[in-house]
Amino acid sequence: MNKLQTFNEFLISQKGTVDIGSFIVNIALAALLSLILYFIYVRFGRSLSNRKEFARNFMIITCTTMFIITIVKISLALSLGLVGALSIVRFRTAVKEPEELSYLFLSIAVGLGLGAGQRLVTLVAFVFITVIILLRGLSSDISPGVNGMLLQLSCKGDDSGLLNDIELVLKNNCNLIELRRMDDSGGVLSLSYIIGFDSGERLGIIRNQLKEQIKGISITFMDTAVI
Repeated sequence: MNKLQTFNEFLISQKGTVDIGSFIVNIALAALLSLILYFIYVRFGRSLSNRKEFARNFMIITCTTMFIITIVKISLALSLGLVGALSIVRFRTAVKEPEELSYLFLSIAVGLGLGAGQRLVTLVAFVFITVIILLRGLSSDISPGVNGMLLQLSCKGDDSGLLNDIELVLKNNCNLIELRRMDDSGGVLSLSYIIGFDSGERLGIIRNQLKEQIKGISITFMDTAVI
């Protein structure tokens, strides 16, 4: 009983208070760094999904992580309670590309560092990582600003040149072409491409040229974010 009482007294004695001035500086810095990360991801990210929509989560994740760490670090009891709470929480958001996960980890890491009061280490690490991202962006196969979509085509015919006609139209209008699926069944050819283009006007041009080249073709454009 004495051991239990001693442990309870230890938990109570671990409580402290948060320095409001330091908290304001840290959360403002977290917001600033996450904003910088937003622009870096939108500008240099290789993902073909909706990068702007995905990057809007960075500030919320960074500031929330920083807030949680700031609270739990002043109390052992709160930190133990957090472990129990997180054990029943599951992160079920679909992360389709490793790059998305790496940016989420970076956002969380910034929040952890600032919440722990390690401003200098966090800033140095953030600058170092962003420099690597910028250098990698210079050699990326996907040009900055390229939009990505899923293109699904369906047409009748067994002409061996049909596939060449389709790819010729895409090569003339797209910066990136990846054939993901091809199905030839019952005289119907079904194709799925991931395409990258620099302007929304290209969608209309691709549609018109495919309609002119191939009679009866069915065309579907879909945002890669919903794949």
